[in-house]
Amino acid sequence: EKQTLISNLNPVILIPGLCGSKLIGVNKTTNEKEYAFINPSLKAISKISQYLWGHFNEDTHLYESFVHDYANVIPKEGIDGCDKMLDHKILDTKLFSNLSFLNYFGMLATNLQEKMGYKENHNLFAYSYDWRQLLHHPTIMEPFRALIKQAKQQSSKKVVLIGHSLGGLLIETYMRLHSDWQDDIHKFIALAVPFDGCNAQILQCLILGHNMNLPIPSSIVKAIQMGCGATPYLMNKPKDYIHNLTSQVFVKKLSQLETPVQQTPMSPKFSNLFKSFSSTSESKLFSPKASKPFNIDQVTLDISVYNNQVPDVFFVLAQQIKSDPTLIRQSLHEKTFKILQKGSKAGAIRLQSDRFQNYLKELVPLKVEEFLEPNLVKASNDDLQVKNFTWEAFVPHQHRLHTDTDYGGQSQINLDQLTQKCDQQLLRQKVFSEQQKAEQRYEFGLDTDERNPWKVENQNIYEMVSQLIEPGTLESMIYQVSPTVQQEANKVRQKRIQFCEGEFRFYSINGSGKQMPYHVVYNKPVLEYKELLTQKPEYICVNGDGTVALTSALSDEFPETLVGDRIVVPGFDHFRMMSDQRLFQLIVEILQ
Repeated sequence: EKQTLISNLNPVILIPGLCGSKLIGVNKTTNEKEYAFINPSLKAISKISQYLWGHFNEDTHLYESFVHDYANVIPKEGIDGCDKMLDHKILDTKLFSNLSFLNYFGMLATNLQEKMGYKENHNLFAYSYDWRQLLHHPTIMEPFRALIKQAKQQSSKKVVLIGHSLGGLLIETYMRLHSDWQDDIHKFIALAVPFDGCNAQILQCLILGHNMNLPIPSSIVKAIQMGCGATPYLMNKPKDYIHNLTSQVFVKKLSQLETPVQQTPMSPKFSNLFKSFSSTSESKLFSPKASKPFNIDQVTLDISVYNNQVPDVFFVLAQQIKSDPTLIRQSLHEKTFKILQKGSKAGAIRLQSDRFQNYLKELVPLKVEEFLEPNLVKASNDDLQVKNFTWEAFVPHQHRLHTDTDYGGQSQINLDQLTQKCDQQLLRQKVFSEQQKAEQRYEFGLDTDERNPWKVENQNIYEMVSQLIEPGTLESMIYQVSPTVQQEANKVRQKRIQFCEGEFRFYSINGSGKQMPYHVVYNKPVLEYKELLTQKPEYICVNGDGTVALTSALSDEFPETLVGDRIVVPGFDHFRMMSDQRLFQLIVEILQ
């Protein structure tokens, strides 16, 4: 009887979202493996930067780690690759079994096995992937298609895809690229999927980074998000899909150069590190000859100190500069190598100075999580009194929302008032219980009768971000943004999904009742965009699950004839819902 039950079940494939797949670093020399995301050791943060920092390769269209020559980054396969956010023996004990912020697809998988008789790798699968890549890239799509075909072949039944957040967008992307998708897919259950963008913090991640409420410094994840292939998929859709109000970043730009430009303050640790090499310290560390122009030939790199282990990311950056000194301005060479030296293994980077070598023994190794972490300052009352500014608005797609009026910024944003207006227009209650559909379209902002930021012609945020970091600096190497990422993602996102009548049904389960940022507001006027790097922004919030706006989650493209249900559960949190028994019950009902 049990065997008959199993054979009657449609196979299920679980697809995790951003940061939901465990990533493993594989040493190319020794084939040793260790977790890159998230490493269970005390070096968890440094392992993220070591293996996951990188850049977008314009030739291959792959996000490539800086340590690519020394290590590969691969996802951990199967349900073990997305069962929880962190693998550690202590987390398997009963004491930590109910930590919802650490659990992911594991509890749902267990529930499906116990309640419905699913069997792992027989009719229950999971698709882990490198979430740094463009979703439509063959390295993501081809293994996914192969798994769908395999699951269908093993059971002789069409598959049910359950995607959470970005995982749902991966499924949607698959449907855009393969017109025959209905031949293999029985149901698509979308869990809190941002069909029309995630929230304002996805735009902000290009400026300050966004750690998604994980215990990871924003500056660490920013280095990934700047060139990450997933980032544009989490923004509002391109011009053909104007369902909702586009998330925007509002900036007060000073229109007169009356206020002197202040140098953008760096992180306290970074600043103190530079101060440690001030003229006073240098007089003690260096001989008079050291005052001569710094020659990059004075730098010696010794990879042998790593004993065939994957080197620190700072060492790899030093190798790049040594190979191409033009990456860093010549005036910054010495200070840059001192910083990289402090973040690398002792002896890996050496400079020609005996006194400096002796001083090195006293240096405390630089923690990556402290490097470049900004000291954010909120706009003061004096800042709010400044009048000589013009509002500027930045969006992911300049053509989605704009007006033809530019003006001086004498009025202030009333956050509470605009939040209420957003809620009123972004939520449209339908008559049936707890189900809402985002059908209302928006045009030209919220209030065209008043002189407010909504009337400003918007600009593409990537153009502004390209001006944030000064070229020829260490920051410009770490924080690399590529317009190609957005352009390539948009081409795919504008492809229409081919639908035909049949047995396929779409379901979505979403959360509501939690305020979440939808727009970013920088209230302190700036002369240069780089000043935003140390300014604490404010937000205009709307209803959602704390991460995805409800209207976005309900902005799928599936025709009503193929929709089984769209369910909204008050109180569901974007991540914690994955440990909620109510979610498990809903999924079991849908599968039955």
